[in-house]
Amino acid sequence: MSLFASAAGAASPDRSSARGWLRALRDRLVRGVASFAAALGLVGMGTLLVLGLRDFGPRAPAPAATARDEWIEHVRPIQIYAAQTTEFGKDARLYESRSRRDGGGRQDFLSYGAADIAQGPSLRVSLYRPGEEIPPASTLFVDLARHASKAGLAVVKTALPGGLASRFGEFEVADIVLAQGTIEASCLGFRLDVASPGLKITGFACGGGKPLDRPTLACALDRIDLISAGEDHALAKFFLDAEQGRGKVCSAPRGPGARSTWLDQGAQLPPLRATTAARKVASR
Repeated sequence: MSLFASAAGAASPDRSSARGWLRALRDRLVRGVASFAAALGLVGMGTLLVLGLRDFGPRAPAPAATARDEWIEHVRPIQIYAAQTTEFGKDARLYESRSRRDGGGRQDFLSYGAADIAQGPSLRVSLYRPGEEIPPASTLFVDLARHASKAGLAVVKTALPGGLASRFGEFEVADIVLAQGTIEASCLGFRLDVASPGLKITGFACGGGKPLDRPTLACALDRIDLISAGEDHALAKFFLDAEQGRGKVCSAPRGPGARSTWLDQGAQLPPLRATTAARKVASR
């Protein structure tokens, strides 16, 4: 046997023992890390269990529904109201309707005349028939602001309201300034809240750059009609009873050349429509 072979054979046991020692150390480290991870998992599970059972008190309330969420917009509404006016046009330029989610009340919007408040006379009326919901009390300004907002307008100024007689009762009427972008117009805002049968009529009328007087508005409100009440007998009776006062606040002009409003160029008022739908339902 050579000297080199003897040296190599003597070194082999040392290397084998070193490798064995390293393997043992590695195994201990692996087992230690695994045990530590398992311990952390048990601590985490215990913490989650404690937090789950712990009472943190009342939770934060859910976000309140927005004004848009409170209503269901009707895609193709059935028209149940109309207002054939001389000053703002016989047919509605736009008819919208929606229902309350919480109580089933219905609100109808009628828009007459110009879409731009500064380009020509315009009238927008809202008729709200509450269902099971209880409408919150509000001021005339708040109701007008909400109504104008839905039409893309803003109420800039408002004066103190006064009374205006109509065949439906006495309206609250106030001079207001509406803004449509950078354009402003002087208009009249109005509201009538009838406790029985439960009907709120709100809206505004603008002269399109000209002052609008209250007699003109009275004539327009006098011509609000019920087309179809369905099975709503209380609403039909209300309109039928109002027929007795039709024309008292808005009479045809007397004498040749007389004008009923600043927009009427000597023309006679169109014949007043009888509310046949109201008579038919109320007689059932």
